[in-house]
Amino acid sequence: LQCPLPQAPPPRAPPPQRSEMPRQDLPQDRWDRRDLSMLEGCWHKYTSMATYNYDTGQAYRVRDWTLCFDRQGRGSQTITYDDGNQCRNPLRAEFTADTRLLIKDLSRCQGGRGLLLTESSCQRVSDTEAVCNMRDREGPNAGKPGVEGRFRR
Repeated sequence: LQCPLPQAPPPRAPPPQRSEMPRQDLPQDRWDRRDLSMLEGCWHKYTSMATYNYDTGQAYRVRDWTLCFDRQGRGSQTITYDDGNQCRNPLRAEFTADTRLLIKDLSRCQGGRGLLLTESSCQRVSDTEAVCNMRDREGPNAGKPGVEGRFRR
């Protein structure tokens, strides 16, 4: 009873609030300037997550589809299938005169279970997302309208 009560610690200042700026992975002005450096880093396809082998008729479900680029639009993709198998190949991105983004396979995806060379024509739909039409550059459907896919970080 003779001991003094300990002093309460001084109140802590609240942590500084971060102003959450909306992500702008694909800002309109940089897209309009055809600035390939905005692609730097990795992107994920999240729709149309399957590939098809024309020789066997087999469809393969994809767990993860990642595209990574440097500041000049050189890159690679890695496709990871549901069973864990992967394929990889180099890519090249470039803008067209009408500000569409073209992403071309430079070689077939190694381990791709019959994947053919493709080209994707992409349009910016928001500051965070592009929608691309991926079509075969060889095989029975070469040049025909392809499958739509959406990409984001």
